[in-house]
Amino acid sequence: MKLFKLILSQSLCFFSLAAMANSNKDETNTVIPEEVIVFGNNSQWDKTIITPETERLLGMASAGEDPLQAIYALPGVTFSADGEPVIRGSAPSDNAFYIDRVPVTKLYHLFGNSIFNKHIIQDLKLHPAAFSSQYGNATGGVIDVTLRDPRNQPFTTTASVSFLQAAFLFEGGISENQAAYFSLRESTVDKIFNADNFSEEDDGTIVEEKPHSTDYQGKYIWSINSQQALTLVVAGASDDIGGELTERSNEAFVDPDFAGPIKLNDAFDSQGILWSWQSTDGLQYLDVRLTHMNSDIQFFYGADQFLKYEEDSIVLRADYQMPLFDSHSLSLGVNQSVSHFDVDANQKIVSCSDFDVDCPTVDVAIERFKESIKVITTTVYAENVIQLTDRQNITLGLHYSNNDYLSESEAEPRVRWDFQVNDDWKTYIAAGLYSQTPALEKILSQTGNPHLKNIKATHFVWGVGQALDNGWSWHTDLFYKALSDLVVSVPDDSVDANLDVNYSNQAEGVAYGVELLINKALTEKWDGWAALSLGKAERTDLRRNETHPFDYDRPIKFDLVANYSLNDKWVLGFKWIYQTGDRYTAIVDVAQNPNHASVLEPIYGRRNAYTSPDFHRLDVRAEYKGPKAWGYWSVFFDIINVYGRENVSGYEFSPNGFDVLKTTPAGFGSHVPVRVSESDGAIPSIGFELEF
Repeated sequence: MKLFKLILSQSLCFFSLAAMANSNKDETNTVIPEEVIVFGNNSQWDKTIITPETERLLGMASAGEDPLQAIYALPGVTFSADGEPVIRGSAPSDNAFYIDRVPVTKLYHLFGNSIFNKHIIQDLKLHPAAFSSQYGNATGGVIDVTLRDPRNQPFTTTASVSFLQAAFLFEGGISENQAAYFSLRESTVDKIFNADNFSEEDDGTIVEEKPHSTDYQGKYIWSINSQQALTLVVAGASDDIGGELTERSNEAFVDPDFAGPIKLNDAFDSQGILWSWQSTDGLQYLDVRLTHMNSDIQFFYGADQFLKYEEDSIVLRADYQMPLFDSHSLSLGVNQSVSHFDVDANQKIVSCSDFDVDCPTVDVAIERFKESIKVITTTVYAENVIQLTDRQNITLGLHYSNNDYLSESEAEPRVRWDFQVNDDWKTYIAAGLYSQTPALEKILSQTGNPHLKNIKATHFVWGVGQALDNGWSWHTDLFYKALSDLVVSVPDDSVDANLDVNYSNQAEGVAYGVELLINKALTEKWDGWAALSLGKAERTDLRRNETHPFDYDRPIKFDLVANYSLNDKWVLGFKWIYQTGDRYTAIVDVAQNPNHASVLEPIYGRRNAYTSPDFHRLDVRAEYKGPKAWGYWSVFFDIINVYGRENVSGYEFSPNGFDVLKTTPAGFGSHVPVRVSESDGAIPSIGFELEF
């Protein structure tokens, strides 16, 4: 089963699931305009209503009622093998994700769907590069999700069910100045199918506890008066799966200690309180929030191996904005987090980074270790928007962060110039310095190097856009990202006497490209967009002076999206995606392990020298919504991959001989057992929703 294989592969660098980025509980507000992918007027909006831009994304074909699936049809955004967003050539771990100004540790379930009920999303923004000083601890991009405020209305219930999940949303007014909502969702896949549907016994994978997921969000707001409000927020999500990898599994063929039971429990919970104030003229505001978050991961597999991980964080944050003189707008923010990380593991520890093709464990002994660390992170930002003329403004910003565990401090200046050339044309230039703390397993004393430096990045973006008649517009961006101090693993037999640690900052990278977005805003009956992205991503290992295409180098990506309102009740839509295939490193030969006669080890060729077949897929959607006096009911029909394209998601070394290819892919040795991972054919789906 692909899901088990993904979980096990992640376990070898398991702490990356809870990267140290999470200890930097940096936050943001969206007052100052910046580079961001939107499709309309980005002005202030009623905080209880979903913005029109986000409504468009939610109604897109194959979004599956999931707000975060829609971002994959935006310029410069593609997906990794496990369904996480790849933004402009950066790895998924390079990105930062925010919910209501707070970074989150868990954004997706095991199935790849997000943890949000679509009805409580107020705004969804993508900042692909050169983002403002209010964001930190990311060298890739930022996805910023804002949950809407509760509506003060008679209590309503919104219920929905599909092949993927069932959801309930309860919302209404408590008093004249108080309102609340609570959302609860649970997976239905495990109710519809039995365990045999998830198992592949011939491949050595047996599912005994079907994949199960839940999530919840709740918000309560008390409008104290016209200037002050108090908000309470809770959120959480969990995933569970269990089964067995038998001796027939490929994992057991490369390391017999992987054979045995496998079980994962992954959960997080958070609680927050926010006090907000704004001046009577609406020109000044102050937010002060206190947030508590807890993540708990329990992972058991193979020969009595396990990893137990817990993160507990308290975050205090304040943001203030005020006008300064006649032409200045100043934003200030300060944040401090105290995070406790507890790790208890009994497993094989191998140093493994993005620069390693494979991280074999068969000759590594199982070790028991425990480690607890406390990390205090302080961040401060200041940003000043200066109105130079009626058509020009410049934004000067500074982001400062300090991590006491690594004794690392970063002062990162950022600048942006916006010029409205005339009523139709506009342009901007943005640049800045960015940094990110390495993943947790790479800085712990027992598994990594606590003396690593932060990963650094420099971003440059130049954009030009024009508004046309009848809702048409276009926009293009040129971007360049340079990365330094990337982390590489240090082999045990390193010839460099100075490298007696598991990891070092001895690599760099670059990503650059151009994107074009042609947008058609909703006029009369239809809207849509076309997006073309051309780019290049490379990484350089400075120890060997070797440069190779990055794992997420996708030179071409094209998206075409359209929605058509047939009448007041029916909406039809489609999405077509095309992109160049994934990079892969071919296995040129195999060799018998000298210590384990039953283990064949792959011998790899040049890193990422080959590309799998191009990916393309057509998805369609039809939705009917029937208003009633008591609310509404709706039904939607989706067909994912209409013409049944079997897109290749990767090639897998398959020593167990199951489903191996008769003709090996380009670059592979003719006698190397390999199989292909492909997407399924056309997948129909139906869902119902009811509000009363």
